Amino acid sequence: MAAPLKCAYDRLDMGRPQDIFEPFFAGGARTRSLEAGQHLFSAGDPVVSLFFVASGRVRLLRYAPEGSVLCLQAAGDGETIAEASLFAERYHCDAVAERPSRVKVVSKQEVLEAFRSDAEIGLKAMAHLARQVQSLRAGMEIMAMKSARSRLLSYLEWIREPGEHSLEIKRSWKEVSSEIGLSHEVVYRTLAALEEEGLIDRRDRRVDFLVK
Repeated sequence: MAAPLKCAYDRLDMGRPQDIFEPFFAGGARTRSLEAGQHLFSAGDPVVSLFFVASGRVRLLRYAPEGSVLCLQAAGDGETIAEASLFAERYHCDAVAERPSRVKVVSKQEVLEAFRSDAEIGLKAMAHLARQVQSLRAGMEIMAMKSARSRLLSYLEWIREPGEHSLEIKRSWKEVSSEIGLSHEVVYRTLAALEEEGLIDRRDRRVDFLVK
């Protein structure tokens, strides 16, 4: 299977979607354990559940006819995955564990019924899905950029809070590299170049923006 060449979507700054969905997974939700490379579901499977990544990392992948792989979403600890599929009959992509993962599972119908009966929950879910669309668009714009410098700077600008001059990266630089379609060697070289230019200062996964 070809490795993903692009990741057009990731939860760049989604706040806390678990505030909306995590209550569904408290108590008696069953848990699935996945090995790295194992499918949670495949394209064409009926949508009957909502999934919450308790630990690990799961990606939504779509395979192009020429063999490339597009990453539509990557969910890590404390995140739900494929929420929009709650409103579909069948999945249009595969969900594959990137590393060993534990995933909690609840009924799709249970979640939809809560949306119908509680307007506040429904509105919060709608806002969450709207932010997903915004992140998808931002991810596509970043992936369209030709230079590694532009991609990395745009990614960092997107995920930092407005007005903030420091940023704590929540995932490894290797994962960031995959998400913006670059090798981790290129990302490290680009980070070093940005530091040399005096644009940023980096300590592990903390980035300080030196140009206000």
